[in-house]
Amino acid sequence: MKVRFRIFLLIVLSVILILLQFTLNKKNLVENSVQASSLTLVKPIVEIDYARAQEEVQVQKQQASPEDFALYKGYYNYLASIPQELKDYFHFKANTTDKIVVLSFDDGPLAYTPSLMEVLSQSNTPATFFLLCNRITNTNSQWYSNPLFSYGMHTLSHKDYSYLDFEQTKQEIDKCQEIFAANNLLSQFFRPAFGIITPELVDVLKTNQIIGVLWNIDSLDWDKKRGDELVAQVLDNLSPGSIVLFHDGVNQTDLKRIIAGISEQGYRIVSLEELLEYPKLNSIY
Repeated sequence: MKVRFRIFLLIVLSVILILLQFTLNKKNLVENSVQASSLTLVKPIVEIDYARAQEEVQVQKQQASPEDFALYKGYYNYLASIPQELKDYFHFKANTTDKIVVLSFDDGPLAYTPSLMEVLSQSNTPATFFLLCNRITNTNSQWYSNPLFSYGMHTLSHKDYSYLDFEQTKQEIDKCQEIFAANNLLSQFFRPAFGIITPELVDVLKTNQIIGVLWNIDSLDWDKKRGDELVAQVLDNLSPGSIVLFHDGVNQTDLKRIIAGISEQGYRIVSLEELLEYPKLNSIY
C-alpha cells in the first residue's frame, strides 16, 4: 500500500512540474512576442535640420500669399524638414507659364469610381488615378482601360512608409508591381500615402525606374470639404503647371463645378504624361 502511495505521489509531483514548466514557457513566449511587437511599432528616429527647415519655410513664405501659406503650412512644414535632394525626385508641379493643370485621384478603386469616371468622360477630362494595390481585382482593373485616364501606384494599403526600412519598402513596391502586372496594368508612376518621402522610398523608386508624383494643390476633400468651400479651395489656388489632389470619394457635383471653373479661368486640363514633358518645379507653390 505504501509503495502504491509513493508511486501516486511521484506521478502527481511529475504532473505539477510539467504544468509549471509549461506555464513558464508560455509566459516567456508572450513576453518575447510583446517585445517583438513593440520593436516593430517604434517609429525610426529621423534627424531633422530644424535651422535649415525654418530657412526654407521663410523663403517659401515670401514666395506665397499669406492665405496660401496658411493653407498649406502644415504639409509644407513637413516638406521643409525633408532634404531637397529627396524632394527633387518628385513632381509637385510643372515649371511653366502655360495654363495647364492635372487632376489626380487617390485611394481607388472604390464602388463609386465608375461614376466618377463617367463625370470625367462626359466632359472629356483626362485624369490620373493612384490606386491602392490591394484593392485591385480582375474586374475593377478593367475600369482603367479608357485612354482618357492614366494611373499609378499608391502603396498596397495606404501605409505610412516612414515606419518601413529599405527592404520593407522594396517588398511593398515590388508587390504593387506584381499586382499591376497580373491585372494588365502598366505604370511608371507612384504616389506615397500621406505624401511621405523617405530616403528608402527614393532609393527603391530609382532602382525600379518609377516616377514619383505628388501635388501642389490639395483639394482637402479628405477633410470633408464640399460645396463652395471645396470649389474655392481648388479654383482660388490654381497656377500654371499645377497638380491637384482629389480622392475617388470627392463630391461629383462639386467636381463638375471645378472642371467648369478651371476652363473659365483659361486653363486646360491635361494628362499627367503631358505635364511631365515640362521641367518640374519642386515646390508646392
